[in-house]
Amino acid sequence: MNGSLVSARDLRQMAEKVDRFINTVGQGDSKNQSGLGCTSSESINWESCSSLTSIYSGTATSIGSQSSTPMVKPIALPDTLAGSRENIDLAALNGNTPPHDNFSSLYAIPAEWRKPTCLKTRNELIVIAQDAISFIENYGESIMVQKCQRRSFKSAIAIRERMIRSRRYLDSWPFEEYGYDGVYDDLMLTMARVYSYYAFQTAHYRMQPVYDWSGYVDSNDPTRNIVRHDRVMIHVSGCDHYLHLSSSGVPSLLGGLFAPNLERDNITISSAKTVMFMTISSYIAEFTGDKKHTDIAILAANCIKSWMLDSATSLIKDSLVDALTAQERSGSELSCHLTGMTIEGFTVLASVTGDDGWRTLAIEIAIAAMRYSGWHSPNGILTVCTDRAASENTNVKAFKGLLNRGLMVAYERNRLNEPFCNMVRSYINVQFNALYELSRVQDAYGVDWRGPYAGPYGHALVAAFDTIIAALGVNNV
Repeated sequence: MNGSLVSARDLRQMAEKVDRFINTVGQGDSKNQSGLGCTSSESINWESCSSLTSIYSGTATSIGSQSSTPMVKPIALPDTLAGSRENIDLAALNGNTPPHDNFSSLYAIPAEWRKPTCLKTRNELIVIAQDAISFIENYGESIMVQKCQRRSFKSAIAIRERMIRSRRYLDSWPFEEYGYDGVYDDLMLTMARVYSYYAFQTAHYRMQPVYDWSGYVDSNDPTRNIVRHDRVMIHVSGCDHYLHLSSSGVPSLLGGLFAPNLERDNITISSAKTVMFMTISSYIAEFTGDKKHTDIAILAANCIKSWMLDSATSLIKDSLVDALTAQERSGSELSCHLTGMTIEGFTVLASVTGDDGWRTLAIEIAIAAMRYSGWHSPNGILTVCTDRAASENTNVKAFKGLLNRGLMVAYERNRLNEPFCNMVRSYINVQFNALYELSRVQDAYGVDWRGPYAGPYGHALVAAFDTIIAALGVNNV
């Protein structure tokens, strides 16, 4: 296989051999690697599986000593990401060639965008990210009032660890128990665990999100259950309700996640929960290879496409759908952070299923989001929720950086679509440069990235940190 593209099947077979080898030989002694704080197993000959690659590397590099404690199977690289540009057959790629013939105008960077080039080196961006973490650590996590905001911040730390191949934060926070704090908070915790597995690849971090996931699918509690059948009975406020979810001419709600706090006449499917669950399911399907996770991810993705994707803008709505009447409730609005999470989830789902339709849709949504004037100033700076008082703590403010996170994941998994990647890189650089130059005091960042700085507020720091991590992810040379 030297000098040729390694198929996903080959990688899976090699990974299975590694698993059998590990189970036979055992884990042996470990020692710390200087400077990284990570461990390597001396009893396993990793040379025998040198073709296994890290899923986000973009080039065929051996994982070598990047084992973890305890040892688990490394994540195999999908066909669409394997190898370097020189040894990949472009015609054989799923989704890595531009989906439109006239892509030069589709991916054109608006001349009005402010500073679409990042002048910081990769090492400087790593330091900037660490300084932001240190500021929050020194200030205290209590500055982030909402539990889901703290968990989203930990997700971003795990993504940084994965990108720079660090183990600094492997054991830095006690892993929280599932507190049943509300579906949104708990989904954020599961998401943090997923990112932690991709960063550290330990058995603990692999097991936890899979266990969390089963609670949504198998629980009899309707507030924690994904819709799985055409006709579902739930018991709410002393009454039994039958949900007919595949009526003639009405898109299916299969795959949707119930909103919490169900009441007798308020049985709804939540776009926020469904989007998060679809993304989580896609990641778990990728690292477990279990078809049941893939099937649920596809159900949820189709529910999002049918009910939560706004046809006029190609953006995602923060909406509730009445599961009894199959009607969208009033008051829905376009959501920046749900759009970002959908871009991420659809992109991962495309890698899992090989269905290029999800990748194409993710790119379509990404382009629409970067160009949507309702979320941006004329010079391209993201302005979501800046019309409210800076001190007002809302998840809309805290999570607007998730758009940049989702775009970064799309960038990482579409590296051969150069026009698209160039547009994403430019867009994220616009956000980072504005944040760093116009809305910063030392290592603290404000809510309005156009400036001036106001803070420190926890919700502002969460959004800023996602953007810093995204800048690190797309400026990787």
